[in-house]
Amino acid sequence: MIKSITGNVKLCPEFCVCDSSILQCKHASINKIPVINSSPDKYLEMSMYENSIKVINQTDFIIYPNLEIMSLAVAELTEIPEDFFCLFPELQELYLSYNILTSYKESLFGKNTNLKYLYLHFNLIEEVGSSSFCESEALVNLYLHGNKLEDINNQTLGCLKKLQILDISLNPIKTIHPNSFCGMQRLHTLTIERCELDEIRKDTFACLTKLETLYLNDNNLKHISNATFFGLKSLTVLYLTQNFISDISSETFKCLYRLRNLFISINSIESLEKGSFKYLKSLSNLSINTNKISVIDSFALKDLIKLRELKLSGNPLRNFSGLFLPDSINMTSL
Repeated sequence: MIKSITGNVKLCPEFCVCDSSILQCKHASINKIPVINSSPDKYLEMSMYENSIKVINQTDFIIYPNLEIMSLAVAELTEIPEDFFCLFPELQELYLSYNILTSYKESLFGKNTNLKYLYLHFNLIEEVGSSSFCESEALVNLYLHGNKLEDINNQTLGCLKKLQILDISLNPIKTIHPNSFCGMQRLHTLTIERCELDEIRKDTFACLTKLETLYLNDNNLKHISNATFFGLKSLTVLYLTQNFISDISSETFKCLYRLRNLFISINSIESLEKGSFKYLKSLSNLSINTNKISVIDSFALKDLIKLRELKLSGNPLRNFSGLFLPDSINMTSL
């Protein structure tokens, strides 16, 4: 049946909502894109969230050339036809999450200069073509978490010069190749959580001079080499919680002069030595609880001149009387 607004003209399928420039057919149990008989080119946003589309038929979409936002999330998609998104030169936001896609190959978009937000999380993507994302050079946010990617290299992502947010968490990533992130001059948030990283190679992040927040929680990191964070001169927040890090050297956090928040809880750190944080002059929040710390050198925290909050609970500390604490610290946080 068709819902009529005027009483005579059929405008919108009854299982959809057609509101001005928005076409929504969420949870409608449909397996193809509906055909709208009245001015389909007026629609700027389409949502087919949680349906059984499975296979994309390009002729179903061709009547919607002006779409700026498209959601095909939770649609049981297994494949996207080559050049499909070339049909939508104005597309800015694309939601393809929670499908069954196994690859993301070249020639999906042609030269799309408008796509800014791409959601590919929670698929089964094992492979990304070497220049797949280069077709979408305007991308600002890219979400790839919850897939099957095993490694990251510069050919995959390096061309995204305008990217600001990247999430590659929940992938079985064991290796990030050197210079993988070079080219991303504007990236400010990078999330690599719950992967299988057991090491981060020297200078991995060296090109990310604008990065402000880095999430590395829930990996298999045992040691942080002295050059790991080289180049991160804008970093203000660093998450290293729930790894297997056993020690912090005086050079571990070298170059992180602007870091304000450091979360390194639930690791295997046994002691804090003098100079462990000597480069962290801007640090205001240090969470290092639930480690194995039994000894803290009296001057281990001396260099943290702006520290306000220190979390040490859950450590087998014998005694920290005589510990030099900055005047700025809030004693109730210990």
